[in-house]
Amino acid sequence: MPLYYADTKKYLLNAKEIIQKCISDKDAGQLVRVRGSVFGITVMPGKKWTPFCEQQFREFQANHVWLEDISFAPGGTLDFINDLPNCKRLTIENGKGVNLAPLAGNSQLIDLQIYPKTKVVKFDLTSLPELHRCMVPVCPQLMSVLECRKLVCLFLCGGRYDGALNLESMCSLEELFIESVSGLKAVVLNSDVRLRSLQLRCLKAFQTVEPPDSVLDELRVVDLRQVQNMDIQWLAQAEKLECISLWLGEIPSIRFLSGLKKLQVLSLFGSKVKDKDLSFRDSLKGELDSRCWGNEKTAE
Repeated sequence: MPLYYADTKKYLLNAKEIIQKCISDKDAGQLVRVRGSVFGITVMPGKKWTPFCEQQFREFQANHVWLEDISFAPGGTLDFINDLPNCKRLTIENGKGVNLAPLAGNSQLIDLQIYPKTKVVKFDLTSLPELHRCMVPVCPQLMSVLECRKLVCLFLCGGRYDGALNLESMCSLEELFIESVSGLKAVVLNSDVRLRSLQLRCLKAFQTVEPPDSVLDELRVVDLRQVQNMDIQWLAQAEKLECISLWLGEIPSIRFLSGLKKLQVLSLFGSKVKDKDLSFRDSLKGELDSRCWGNEKTAE
């Protein structure tokens, strides 16, 4: 089971040695980037995936291929992913007519990230039997993501969905991240779900996540950015919160959060507190412990 996207916050704060290398692939005239994160080792070709890239993937015991464009893949297809040992994660930033069909049945992939600029052919994401963490735009070609019942982490980035999005089929969900989805007003979760991480960004029409118990009972980290139509008073009821980030413009006061005894960090970058009373924020520890939020019940 995967860690959370939100765990990158703790990794960047606490990692003692972060792998960051640029290695020259002289035959292909490119630099190949190798970098580490809480999720493992990533290999990113500068121009195209070559035997040299595969060599680095094996030598560094990487688990993630990051393609800035689908044209970087050999022949523009994803068949090579199935042949890489321990390739658990795939990211595609850009491309047109991207065909994910070669991945169908791949039992290694636990994390798939498709950026909004990537235009894909319709694909059934339920054909990835071990998919637990997924980032996709909201589009007809990838709406099968709503039927991925094993998903622990869902990141919807870009696209449009008018009204309330029903996620009741996702009974294993622990992290929800939604960014820049036009028209979205609400999300309805399975009543058995207990979110531990919630991030909502750039959602002008957004108002609520329901039912309340699914949000409040186990929530550890919340990031609200440019969701001005959402009432934030509910945060005071999420008693297990450890980290809050609010980028909301004007906020009348933060004193309503003073009852959150487990809160360690309150970030107000991008917000202006109208009553100017920041004493509660200044009284907090101001740093996060090293244990990732996803570690208690999940591990790569």
